[in-house]
Amino acid sequence: MKSCFRLSVLVLSTLSLSLLLASPLLAQWEPDQRLTFDDSTSRTSMYQHSQNIASGPGGVLHVVWIDMRDHRTGEIYYKRSSDRGATWSQDTRLTYNPGWKNSPSVSALDTDVHVVWEDDHIGLLSKVYYKRSTDGGGDVVSGYPPHRATGYV
Repeated sequence: MKSCFRLSVLVLSTLSLSLLLASPLLAQWEPDQRLTFDDSTSRTSMYQHSQNIASGPGGVLHVVWIDMRDHRTGEIYYKRSSDRGATWSQDTRLTYNPGWKNSPSVSALDTDVHVVWEDDHIGLLSKVYYKRSTDGGGDVVSGYPPHRATGYV
């Protein structure tokens, strides 16, 4: 009887310790945080195969998406958070072209932020466009002006 009691105490202690250690792992997700506030449709991609968030040095987060606030074919927008998602910058419009945009993707390495997307503003067939920022998303590099895409990749 005594050994059965000891076994029960050992099992309960082990379970309690396991739950205590696992509880921080179960509580990692924070509440949803809305990032777009315009009354229009916003989407990350029509096909859901693009990388729409990237993390840079120091936990700086970069997000890109398609937003329909300017017209029905959408434009690519960007915002960043320098405090691991607690607060976010204002929206930055990256494209100013007619034509459908799709599948924006973002990547960050050091202070370089790279964005690619699909765009059909030149004709019926979509092309891939690229922009980058060398200051962590503050400004678009000269040669890739924010007022229009400059060429194919």
